[in-house]
Amino acid sequence: MLRLLSLFTLQQIFEFEALKPLTPFGQLTYIRCLLYYFEGKEATNENCKAFELYKNEIPNPNSMHFLELQEAGLITLHTNRIGFPNKWYKYIDKSQLDKVTVEEHLITSGLKPAMEFQEEMLQQGSAFDLLGMRYRLKREQIETLIKDFFMEQSAKQKHYYSITDCSSHCINWFGKKKFDMPLNSGKSSGKILGRD
Repeated sequence: MLRLLSLFTLQQIFEFEALKPLTPFGQLTYIRCLLYYFEGKEATNENCKAFELYKNEIPNPNSMHFLELQEAGLITLHTNRIGFPNKWYKYIDKSQLDKVTVEEHLITSGLKPAMEFQEEMLQQGSAFDLLGMRYRLKREQIETLIKDFFMEQSAKQKHYYSITDCSSHCINWFGKKKFDMPLNSGKSSGKILGRD
């Protein structure tokens, strides 16, 4: 939430929301309270609302700066708490509220990093058989190339839903590689078949 409370937001609050100009110490007191409350909170509509702090949470809650903030209409003082009406909402970037981060999306979608499938892929016999027959490669060559595939996908930060998704991509990746395969050239004696 703190990333939404920019210097612009604070300037707008002090310039347009305050009923009277604030001293620098009054502004600093207001900023410190916002920092204390919003620190560690996610940027959501729910966390963006007005809030209250108990006076025992704030150092020197009876200072004259809180009276100054109340006279400016930025806070309301009560017996044991201080209320902070929502003066910031109209100045923050609302498009950033409730945005899902990449990490949250990966967790909720079930996507896993490519490297999590490497061991399982190296143990799949059917993939080795298919790749060995199709490209005439030895097991050691296939293992090396599979490790190369996973290193490349890890560098690209590729994610997969399942081993099926991953192995399909790996097999297609093999198809795009160039291998030094011997051509299957049949030996011909120069005779035409069917003639003696």
